[in-house]
Amino acid sequence: MRPSWWWCWLLLVTGAASASAVGRSRRASGDEAEDGVLSLRRLAETGIQLTQLSLVVLFFFWPMLNMTVLSLFACLRLDNSVQPPFVADALGLWWELDMNQQCFTGYHWKWALAVGVPGVLLVCIALPAALAAFIWRNRTHVDDSYFQLHYGFLVRSYRKDRAWYEAVVCFQTSAVIAISIFTAQTHLHYQALALTGAFALMGLLLAVFKPHA
Repeated sequence: MRPSWWWCWLLLVTGAASASAVGRSRRASGDEAEDGVLSLRRLAETGIQLTQLSLVVLFFFWPMLNMTVLSLFACLRLDNSVQPPFVADALGLWWELDMNQQCFTGYHWKWALAVGVPGVLLVCIALPAALAAFIWRNRTHVDDSYFQLHYGFLVRSYRKDRAWYEAVVCFQTSAVIAISIFTAQTHLHYQALALTGAFALMGLLLAVFKPHA
């Protein structure tokens, strides 16, 4: 009888150990699943924070970005054609960022095509359009506490049905900077006339849409 008792005890101990191992494995798998959910949640929160940081940076450095990409096309006329015995050494247009480089020749042509054109399309057109689309898609949530906490600086100055007007302001900023850059070589009166027309159009848009609360 004694050996049968030893076998019973051995079976009980082995069963308890196996049950304990199964329980630990289940708890470990549960902990791994919970850790995976927490990692995904942290990743999503990091993405949201990076998006908010990018919007804040764009909001404050918007004029500088516009000036940078538009200045790639800024050209100056140094000399006019003259009659002998005078000689004009610098005929044509010269790049404002490098006065030793003639406009749209040499490496300036490569910079204008490779950086300037995509930069203007992205900064002056695509980003304001994306901002307008983002606010329009969330137009029913602009009063929510979450939206006001994270994106309120974009819409807080405007009425709820005109929350997208910040995109219009971005387009207006790009237009004013473009006028100031590309009319630098014209007569001062023409530059003032162009800027006056731009500001008059801005005033008209304010009168028509009445965006401010």
